[in-house]
Parts: sequence; structure tokens; C-alpha cells
Amino acid sequence: MIFRLTRGNKLIRIGFIAFAMMGFMATSFYGCKSSKSESLDDALKLCEGYATGSGSLKQSPEKAINYCQKAIRMGNIQGASDESKKVLHAEKILVTLYEYEKRSLDQKISQILRSAVLDLSKQTGEINLEAIMPKDYPSHGWVHGALGDALLQLGCFYESSWSCMVGSRTELDPQRAKAFFKKAAELGNKTAQEKLKELGVWLHQTPKKLNLKSKSCKEQKC
Repeated sequence: MIFRLTRGNKLIRIGFIAFAMMGFMATSFYGCKSSKSESLDDALKLCEGYATGSGSLKQSPEKAINYCQKAIRMGNIQGASDESKKVLHAEKILVTLYEYEKRSLDQKISQILRSAVLDLSKQTGEINLEAIMPKDYPSHGWVHGALGDALLQLGCFYESSWSCMVGSRTELDPQRAKAFFKKAAELGNKTAQEKLKELGVWLHQTPKKLNLKSKSCKEQKC
């Protein structure tokens, strides 16, 4: 008798646990859509907030990119037609953020290169290319090569092709590029010499597309 009761209690317990688990799974299944929808809305709100710095959120491109990507993943998982506009909005914000990050990275690289040229040529303020005389830098010295490389990379910032520098072109100014390439070539930089030739051909072929009357590198304060 005792054995039967004990066995019966175990069966009752097992049945109760199974019933509870089924109830939990049903609740999770039916509440899944609304829960994900709320998470998508939250992620999209944080994506916008960190991108613009609105409300109490401080602007942070890194966090904005993270939440935009999260919103896009959630929207794609749900696959509902009413969520497609939210995903598209998150994608547009993400593209803008990537473009901002690209420009920001270019500016940082440009500042590093400019600082290198100023330090190597012992200048302060703005770069004066006319003050950089090849005779002041012996060809066997490391400064000679380093200065030529830095000037080459600065020229690439304003040159139209992607062939001599990792990164993107945020500005197009052939005259500035020519000035930097020319000075680097004077220092014996072989790549700058080739880029100078390529740029000369390109300028000759597309003169109408450019404002060739723009100020010189010196006037624009390289």
C-alpha cells in the first residue's frame, strides 16, 4: 500500500512537472512574436539614439553600429512584412555611420602623416614644401626615406586612384596631390615618381572636369 502511494505520488509529480513545462513552452511560443517585436523596436531606438546623440544618450558611432546591426538581424529573423520598413531604416542609418567612420579614419591617418612630415622636416604649424630641400637629407639616412614615404601617402589623400594607399579618398585635389608627389619624387621616392607621371597623364586627359585654376599647395596651406 505504501509502495503504491509512493509510486502514485511520483507519477503525480512527474505529470505536474510535464504540465508546467508544456504551459511554459506554450507561453513562450505565443509570446515570441511580441517579445521579438519589442526587442527590435528597442534596438532601433538605441540605434537612432546613439547615432544622433538624442535624449540622454551620448553620441557613439560604435554603439550605434552595434544596435543597428542587432535591429537588422532581429528584423530578418522575424521576416514579417510590417518589420521591413524598420530594417530598411536601420540599414540607412548603418550606411551613414560607416561613411562617417571612414571619413573619421581618413582624418586621423592624415593628421598622423602630417605630424610625421612636420617632425621629420623640423617644421611647426603648416607644412611648407618649399622648405624641404633634398640636399638637407642624405640619401643614406633613414629620415630621407621616411620623409619621402610620408609625402607620398599625403599625396594619395588627394589623388583619384586607390593604388598607393590603404583607405578611401575623401577629397579630390589633383594639384595638392601633384605637389606632394613632386616633393617625394625629389627625395628619390620611386613610387611617387610613377604617381607623378600617372597624374600628369590623367590631368592632361580630363582638364575640363577639374578646376585647374585652384590655389597652389602653398597657398592652401598643405
